[in-house]
Amino acid sequence: MQRTETKVRFMVRIAMLSAVSVLLCMPMFEIPMFLPWMKLDFSTMPALLAGFAMGPLQGMTVALTGTLSGMTRDEAQTLIEKNGGKCTGSVSKKTSLVIYGEKAGSKLDKAQKLGVRTMDESEFRQTLGM
Repeated sequence: MQRTETKVRFMVRIAMLSAVSVLLCMPMFEIPMFLPWMKLDFSTMPALLAGFAMGPLQGMTVALTGTLSGMTRDEAQTLIEKNGGKCTGSVSKKTSLVIYGEKAGSKLDKAQKLGVRTMDESEFRQTLGM
């Protein structure tokens, strides 16, 4: 059920993005005539586009370990999600990246054993252009 719902939401987002791209290609004077025909509620556009976060972590599953000195764990998770990544609490072979801080523990060890890419906090900040 959840996969079907996700697919439907994805298709709605694609339809909305297609509609916006059509509007962007139209001369400005034709847009008001076109909107009633589309019957779209553009007030929902920001929420629909929120699922299309793009960034250097796009599509990556990211785990955090250790103490990050320049930000809280919640701030780091927010940055990851804003840049297209998904946070996870554990490391597996499906994990794309492990970001580690001081006193990193078993997650870092497991990532290295599995060959998962790792980066420290400064490299993480550099990746995000901070």
